Amino acid sequence: SSEYDQLLNQAQAAFTLDDAKNIYHKAESFLLNEMVAIPLLRDASGILVSPRVKGYPLSPWDICDYASLSVSPIEKNRVQSAS
Repeated sequence: SSEYDQLLNQAQAAFTLDDAKNIYHKAESFLLNEMVAIPLLRDASGILVSPRVKGYPLSPWDICDYASLSVSPIEKNRVQSAS
């Protein structure tokens, strides 16, 4: 699209690396919001996640935003001695 092309051109012409990164991020977001994807294949896989792990949403493409993950501490009464 012309809007995506314009963002890429702006990023290439940016004066600083930070400006270019910000513009490329906008272009990537635009592309992800505007593109049409039709999965042709889907492999089956299982993922085990501890109940202590929070913020682990998976996209239809099994992509996780690791920045949103958090892990709650182990409860002291659940920790068992190895002896």
